[in-house]
Amino acid sequence: MSSRGSRNLFWGIFLIVLGLLFLLHNFDYLDFGDMVRRYWPLILIYLGLQALISSRKSFDTKKNSNESRLSGDRPDQSFSIAGGENVSNVFGDVRIRFDNQTIRQFSSSNVFGDVDLDFSRAIFQQNSSIRANGVFGELTIRLPQNLAVEVKANYIAGESYIFDNHQSGLFKNISYTLPSSGADPKVIRIEATIVFGEIKIFA
Repeated sequence: MSSRGSRNLFWGIFLIVLGLLFLLHNFDYLDFGDMVRRYWPLILIYLGLQALISSRKSFDTKKNSNESRLSGDRPDQSFSIAGGENVSNVFGDVRIRFDNQTIRQFSSSNVFGDVDLDFSRAIFQQNSSIRANGVFGELTIRLPQNLAVEVKANYIAGESYIFDNHQSGLFKNISYTLPSSGADPKVIRIEATIVFGEIKIFA
């Protein structure tokens, strides 16, 4: 993204958040003046982070375990991932495919960008759990078919497509259960959170 595009993104997000805060203040959900006095240093933190990673378009993590492919702006990037792994990112998209990997617990977080987690070829243990969090962007989780799934999803403003359940609006908390359609009794538990954006979960 060009520096001009980054500035436009920043000011667009800033105006949206500022408008939302004023709206909440008008409805007496928060004291805007008190919030500014308490949290104004976050602006400095954000500007510092932007200065440190302004040239970063994706993240690159390498470890000594089974490889998965992270597809993004640089298709030659790859990193290792295994059950119990955590992935964090600030700017850029996160796209991970889990091929024949055993998943027990997995969590990811991203601030600015989409998250696409493809578990369609993963091997799940009993009561496996997935946690995915984002602030701005789209969160997509692909799962194997015929497994039981329990989903808890929430967002402040956005839209969700969780199997056959579609919702949109503000301040949504969604609980969804998909029973197993096959002989496998395994249950996958998913917690998905986005502040502004979309959540998509399907098999």
